[in-house]
Amino acid sequence: MFLKMSELKWVEAERDYVRLHLEKDSHFVRDTMNKFQKRLDKDGFIRIHRSTIVNVNKICDILPLLGGDYSVVLSDKTQLALSRLYRSSLDDFLRRKQVSWPKSV
Repeated sequence: MFLKMSELKWVEAERDYVRLHLEKDSHFVRDTMNKFQKRLDKDGFIRIHRSTIVNVNKICDILPLLGGDYSVVLSDKTQLALSRLYRSSLDDFLRRKQVSWPKSV
């Protein structure tokens, strides 16, 4: 199966598989998150949770939640949890790319 990386919105861990969430559907791939993340473009995808990798081009907002947590909102209004462990890597990525949030849709 061949995929256009531009159609990949986010990746979710599900036991021994990863679920690829595309524009119109989703697919399972037998792989670990760490191995799958190494196959992705480091400038286009970032890990935001131990079970979530997101396409940075699909992010439209980052919302603060109670207790210092955040929610990453995609252009299709999907909300994904940003864990505290991965918050600093997202901050570093945004600084490197000189992106500020919120970004207008």
